[in-house]
Amino acid sequence: MSTGYAKLATGSTVARDWILRLVINTKSIRRIFSARAKRCRINLCKRHRFAIAISKYHLLVNSSLRLDVQATCWYLATAGLKPSADSLARRRFISFTSLLIC
Repeated sequence: MSTGYAKLATGSTVARDWILRLVINTKSIRRIFSARAKRCRINLCKRHRFAIAISKYHLLVNSSLRLDVQATCWYLATAGLKPSADSLARRRFISFTSLLIC
């Protein structure tokens, strides 16, 4: 019985091995959590850039649609072909342009 206590008191290999395992396990756990945190930050950055790109794309599409409608209305007005509500296609065009210009 006294042999086990003597080995621990003198710094035997059993105690040293236990401490080294604890240190190694702690370092490996830190590395795992660090790698997970880094992966999470990278994915968050990618999602953020993707969201910004999508919002810029939607702004570009909306502005180009608005410009197309305004150019079409300008062309019809300068050509003397003011859109009237006598045909179904013209009524749809007028309602569509009024939605986009607002």
